[in-house]
Amino acid sequence: MQDMQTYFRKLRRDAVDCALISKRATDAEKEQLFGQLAEHLALLVAELEHAIETKGRVPACQDEAQAALIALLRAPAFTRSATGIISG
Repeated sequence: MQDMQTYFRKLRRDAVDCALISKRATDAEKEQLFGQLAEHLALLVAELEHAIETKGRVPACQDEAQAALIALLRAPAFTRSATGIISG
């Protein structure tokens, strides 16, 4: 469980970093991209924590946890919005 909390803290820090980059960006496209990335990372952490809470268990091993992260990151909705195809 401690390893998962470490991953969650890292993802949260990454979300904050992306939000800061978005606010400091001078290019509108980069501002939007990093803003969306910050939102997606924050949502990813929330969804993973919720999945663990509702299943009542921590993934059996790190490989399973990493596979879940990769699957979420490769989900069509994430990749389309991160590349700017979805607006809003």
